[in-house]
Amino acid sequence: MKNSTLLCLKSLYEDQNGLDTDIYVVDNNSSDNSVEAIRSAYPAVNLIVNKDNRGFARANNQVLQKFKSEYCLILNPDVTIFPGTLRGMVDFMNNTPDAGISGCKVLNSDGTIQYSCRRYPNIIIIIWRALLLDLYFRRNKIIDSYLMKDWNHDTVKHVDWLTGCCLMIRKETLEDIGMMNEKYFLYFEDADLCYRVNKRWKVYYLPDISMTHEFQHRSRKFGHMWHTLHHIKSAYHFFSQHGLFPK
Repeated sequence: MKNSTLLCLKSLYEDQNGLDTDIYVVDNNSSDNSVEAIRSAYPAVNLIVNKDNRGFARANNQVLQKFKSEYCLILNPDVTIFPGTLRGMVDFMNNTPDAGISGCKVLNSDGTIQYSCRRYPNIIIIIWRALLLDLYFRRNKIIDSYLMKDWNHDTVKHVDWLTGCCLMIRKETLEDIGMMNEKYFLYFEDADLCYRVNKRWKVYYLPDISMTHEFQHRSRKFGHMWHTLHHIKSAYHFFSQHGLFPK
């Protein structure tokens, strides 16, 4: 993960394009020498080093509660942005006052699309994905609809939610709806955030701005029971919190 993080930082610094930015990295008790490598290669990075794994939501909140700029871009460390990404996303947010969150097109390393914008899940989808059935039965209308495979991903679209690998959020929106919910340690913190944003603002998918994301669903491919349990726990909390259980 260290090399991926360094590549991500390299792409960010090369895409400043006149923007005034502050870059933060939150290290959740990594086991390699990521902290030392970042300090050596990018001493200007604001590095937050946690002594334990605080989870995705809590780690991101460490930055979200202190940033001063008009927008904050949340990125996974295994992301590489293309030239023009930062300026393109900022311009869209500036020109779209109802946009609380936006996210760009996400690609695999071979250039194929990752389905980063999605419809809200139902109980059947949760069961399928918790049991990893979608990895073995790839042609399924319910899952395809959830991943929005019935849409060409070539136009700007107001969507239900975007995966947390790339989220640009407006500071005013955060002040309105609050930070990430730290009850989610892993999974659904992005769906929960977008759900709350869509109540008062809008979440937009941007097709003309792209980035690569190297390790999509890496944890799910391992099939660890730990990940399955967190997926089920987070899904239960998401459904109960927002009153989405079937009646």
